Amino acid sequence: MEVTELRIGNLVKMNNRIIVMDNRIFHAVIHGFKGYEPKPIPLTRELILKFGFEETEFCFRLGTFFLTKSKQAERYLYQAHQNRFVVMHVHHLQNLYFALYEEELVFNN
Repeated sequence: MEVTELRIGNLVKMNNRIIVMDNRIFHAVIHGFKGYEPKPIPLTRELILKFGFEETEFCFRLGTFFLTKSKQAERYLYQAHQNRFVVMHVHHLQNLYFALYEEELVFNN
């Protein structure tokens, strides 16, 4: 995972825990402080549902945002017009949703 993919508010795994990237952690990551090496969280059905998506036979839906289930395990697709984006990690989903709607996804633990 590249640090340029991250933003404050992203969920990542660090030291075997899921954390929310805040200002302090983000600063430590971009400056390469030891012990601050975030790892991506693979996107799963369970996590998608915790973000409030509804599951249908072929996709997950949150309002007008749709993620299509891929035939490959733990891969999801977002398609807009003729563009298709593979979404494999939680921070990718968070960033894509924020870029499109200018709103954070809410994670319901």
